[in-house]
Amino acid sequence: MKTAKRLCSVLVVTLMVLVMSIPAFAAETGSITVTNATTGKIYAAYKVFDLTYNGDNVTYTYTKTGASDFLYDALTASGSPFTLKATTNADVYNVSTSASANDIAAWLNTHVALLGSASASTTALRDTVSFTGLDLGYYYVTSALGSTVTLTSTKPSASIVDKNQHPGPDTTNGYKSIVDGSGNNVNSMSAEYGDTVTFKLTATATNYDGATKITKYVAHDLPETGYSNLTLVSVEVGGTPLAGTAYNTLTLDTGEFQVNIPWTDDSGNFLYTRDGTTTASIVVTLTATVTDDSDTRTNKGWFTWDGKAGDGGSENVTVNSYSITIDKYDSSTSAKLANAQFVLKNSSNKFYNLTSGAVSWVDAQAGATVFTTNSDGAATIEGLENGTYTVMEIKAPDGYVLPTTGTSVTINDADGTASISNTKGNTTPLPETGGIGTVIFVTVGLALVVVTGIFLVTNKRMSKESI
Repeated sequence: MKTAKRLCSVLVVTLMVLVMSIPAFAAETGSITVTNATTGKIYAAYKVFDLTYNGDNVTYTYTKTGASDFLYDALTASGSPFTLKATTNADVYNVSTSASANDIAAWLNTHVALLGSASASTTALRDTVSFTGLDLGYYYVTSALGSTVTLTSTKPSASIVDKNQHPGPDTTNGYKSIVDGSGNNVNSMSAEYGDTVTFKLTATATNYDGATKITKYVAHDLPETGYSNLTLVSVEVGGTPLAGTAYNTLTLDTGEFQVNIPWTDDSGNFLYTRDGTTTASIVVTLTATVTDDSDTRTNKGWFTWDGKAGDGGSENVTVNSYSITIDKYDSSTSAKLANAQFVLKNSSNKFYNLTSGAVSWVDAQAGATVFTTNSDGAATIEGLENGTYTVMEIKAPDGYVLPTTGTSVTINDADGTASISNTKGNTTPLPETGGIGTVIFVTVGLALVVVTGIFLVTNKRMSKESI
């Protein structure tokens, strides 16, 4: 019995030793972890060379597979960044290079089809992708973004940063746009003096610019002459409005307006891309009032971030105001006519009023601004947006007849002209009463009555004396 117990004990100990020894006999594997991955994109790792290492000492080898090994042919052809040297082990070659990582990546990118199937591939579900259970080797890691992620060696593990991400303008609207009356984002539009115009600064924000970690973004807006009352309306990241405490603003002496948006917290954690995403849209909305200082107004916008300064990627938008010039002339001689007076109506039959540099539209003609032609027969109505208008003459030059209809002018991204002629009045006056002819007849009639009276009185006296 004691012998049996001893035998069982020996067997148990032997079994435990064998179980514990299994990892020692297993081949060592490696792993690659990619940070700053783009969610939804496929990442793949291709093994280019085998690798063995001892401490910091690393050996790279390539094993030729058969007589027709197209990758071997490319590796040993002219232009290859690698040098392959035969060893005492048939078809095994030591690998070395003096080329840069960028040159190697470019070469592999054009020969990726020769690498065969990827050793591992996966779709990024968050901003970190891991490949495990890899054979030790030199790997070429790519993504569906269409470019190299990195080159790395598993000895046994490697951690790399996807450098393909770069922030920049929004792919649809660029850095700067104007919101028109229909809510569309446009590069230019027309507006009246006094109108409030809405601008948007937009950018596609990433956590890294290549290998540089981004800790803040700055939106820049520079309105030129023709704007006043620049006002920040909102700041959004990923469609969510930010509280005023989440950013700060600054206005420079040059008139440039800045919005500073921290992208990481005090611990270096990303603030807006922590749920498996690595990109977000930044939208800064502002308004400004159109003034009468200029009729062509440029507004420039751009973004900067850590590692990028200046406005090399700026974008300009314009707001234009247009005018109607009245050309008043004699219909017969084409001579220019001064002192004709006009008012303007819009398509809603309201009248133009310009007060303190701002255009408004009033119901009554009595509240309209009156324009009078100068000696050149000209008058200009300014500060108009695109549309159809009617120029109404309310007083003709002396001796001329008022037109019976107004003159229609359409503005379509250009100034308009209203050419209006006047006809002189009639040369034959209308029949009149109370003129000088009547006065003469009355005077003569009265004189005859007086003479007749005198004659009758005198004749009567002479008759009495003769009796």
